Amino acid sequence: AFSARLEPDVYLFGFALGLEEARGERAISNSITSGMNPGWFFVFKERPGGVKFGLDDFVDDLGNTVMPNGNPESWNDLSWEHLVQNPEELESYQINFSKSVSVTNPETNAPIWGDNSADLAHILYQNPVIFARHAQEMLPKD
Repeated sequence: AFSARLEPDVYLFGFALGLEEARGERAISNSITSGMNPGWFFVFKERPGGVKFGLDDFVDDLGNTVMPNGNPESWNDLSWEHLVQNPEELESYQINFSKSVSVTNPETNAPIWGDNSADLAHILYQNPVIFARHAQEMLPKD
């Protein structure tokens, strides 16, 4: 129904869908069966190629920022909270290598925290994000 571009690289697309068509119909088993309307997904995707570095916040299942127990399982699981002793330190924290950090499940030829700039770039590299949610989860209930 419409499209828009926000410079430099954000694109928006709109579709002429009613609430019923967007929500679709779900079988009791949550599987899609022949002849049913499966509905639509809302998808947000970062374009690959825009390299980013950083860390995520450590959150619990409810989305609350909490302090982790122990080391991360992999470098992809490393969060800002792994680098400090308490949440208040994050207000003014800058990456340094005074705290020893390692992972519990290292990959082959795993980078080492504080060893060199290539290892740090590997550890801090952020994969592009794709987020997809079914319309039933995002649209208001009747």
